[in-house]
Amino acid sequence: MEEKDLIIIGGGPAGLSAGIYAVRNRLKTLVLEQALPGGLIAEASLVENYPGFLEIKGMELAEIFRKHAEKIGVEIKQFEEVLQIEKNEIFKVKTNNSEYLAKAVIIATGERHAELNVPGEAELKGKGVSYCATCDAPLFKNKKAVVVGNGRAAVMSALLLADIASEVKLIVKEKKIISEEVLKEKLKNSRANVLLSTEVREIFGDSVVKGIKVYDREKKQEYNIDADGVFVYAFVWKKPNVGFLKNLNVGLDDRGHIITNERQETNVKGLFAAGDVTSFPVKQVVVAAAQGCIAALSAYEHIKGLRGEA
Repeated sequence: MEEKDLIIIGGGPAGLSAGIYAVRNRLKTLVLEQALPGGLIAEASLVENYPGFLEIKGMELAEIFRKHAEKIGVEIKQFEEVLQIEKNEIFKVKTNNSEYLAKAVIIATGERHAELNVPGEAELKGKGVSYCATCDAPLFKNKKAVVVGNGRAAVMSALLLADIASEVKLIVKEKKIISEEVLKEKLKNSRANVLLSTEVREIFGDSVVKGIKVYDREKKQEYNIDADGVFVYAFVWKKPNVGFLKNLNVGLDDRGHIITNERQETNVKGLFAAGDVTSFPVKQVVVAAAQGCIAALSAYEHIKGLRGEA
């Protein structure tokens, strides 16, 4: 069974940043990523708030992170999903492909998009229902699209679609848009139409999406909106990826995020967490990268202690 000093679960900004700092401290490090490195940032149509880049496509930024990590020697295994973690004296990490031992583990699995759980959504997934505007927006050129949700990701998706689709509506359950002021201004000046205090109750169609049924919470009215595409893109529906931690009794908040201290330590000795998977309220790429650094340095100190070097 392969043994490492440190295993990092998740290859997004937090995980790759952690890998960089771990390797620079000469730790035998492995990053396990269930898909492709980059995390949710790869789905962003445009990133305008990461230092050093006035604007850059999310996929390009994710690729820069990956290349940087690999260039300095971070080992990354793609399409390796962690199924379970056990701990005795050290950690045993079980994946869909193998098993590994590690003196310390950093959880950097981020969040996943959750469904709306409305009628028609599951049946029409991939048939007009999408969770990634960056991936699928080009399919809706000159067609009608709706974006469901609130927050930066939803606004960015609506702005992207406004340049592609014939008609775009942003469906927001809350009474106001939650995003940066500069994005609110861009949205106001775009072709996207914002419907506040409105919730989606059904997605309908036969073999493809034909429209959605919505409810106006202020007028207490239900009505239909024609649509060819429905993009579910809201931070309020994201859920942390922590299912594989059930054996460790890791401390979680009421939304399922991992609770850490300022050193990114969890309540389990030797287990650290960084990025959107943690309970820290600010979910930004720059924060995730910083927390990855902190987690790696904390893991390094922990491993030195195990070696008697502290």
